Amino acid sequence: MPRISARWEEYEYLGEKDSALVVRWRDQEYHVAFWRNYVPIWVFPDGAGFYFGWIEAAPYECLCDDDREHMSLELIEETESYVVVRWSLDLVTFGGRVYRGNTKVVEEYRFDTDGFCTRRATLCHGERPDIKRNKNGYEICEFGVINPPGTSPLDSVGREGVVDLVVDPEGERSFELKWEITGEDTVKALGWQKEVAEWNGQIHIIQRTCGICPFVAFGKDSMPKEYYPTKYLVWGDTFEDEVLTFYHWPKKVDEYYLYEANQNLVRQLLEPTHTPILSCQFRKECELIERPLTFEWLIGVGIDEKSIGNKVREWLKDRPMHQ
Repeated sequence: MPRISARWEEYEYLGEKDSALVVRWRDQEYHVAFWRNYVPIWVFPDGAGFYFGWIEAAPYECLCDDDREHMSLELIEETESYVVVRWSLDLVTFGGRVYRGNTKVVEEYRFDTDGFCTRRATLCHGERPDIKRNKNGYEICEFGVINPPGTSPLDSVGREGVVDLVVDPEGERSFELKWEITGEDTVKALGWQKEVAEWNGQIHIIQRTCGICPFVAFGKDSMPKEYYPTKYLVWGDTFEDEVLTFYHWPKKVDEYYLYEANQNLVRQLLEPTHTPILSCQFRKECELIERPLTFEWLIGVGIDEKSIGNKVREWLKDRPMHQ
């Protein structure tokens, strides 16, 4: 059996079945499933999942394309040491309207045997006017946790109150994003530092009690010049007063929106939910956005801050495209 492989499967996750392209490692308990609208999810043995986002211009996104009419998924390359998957999509809203007429995204994921993955996304910004929505930029990365039915996000993330350990790959700076339980069992975030926008790179390490942690990392050398994230939405801190939890896709927006951050109420749900942790965005007037734009992230699962930091620094050194 190869150390890494990818196969189409009739995949079941949290009681739901659908076809999925699944990437598996011979010596790891976790795997990645391109499931439901082809969103890649890192799935752990306890059923918790982690996602690292997709490019969107709200409300235009892959989750609106329930029938996958505007997207395709391909296994591009499979070797003994890596697998490459390509996810191509139009940014659409319900009813199939494409953002600014012809906006397209191609996301390529290269998975290596060590559990790390380079996510490379190319955005072709639409050229037609769209006066109703989103005049100033895109969300390029959102990451969060998928909660199995009957659980709250605090069942899946958080170690000594810390949910996200944010590290500067260039130096000694870091801070902890925490979730705390407030009145009536609701959850609020604290600890975000605005100075992170001045760093040349970021590593976000989701804290799990199981010892292996999902993470996402990026730097100014992995982003197009002038398109490094400038806006950050932290659920429960800079975005809303409480951490939000949503019914999990593919339910439509008007059906799955759930404001309840109350742990007990979320645990009563019999369907999976997802809880965003952080959203990274760039802001620029639509008429000034160039095309194409290519972004890169290092994502995956690591053991500790030191080993993840070493890998990220090595990866950033190999990003000459925007230097």
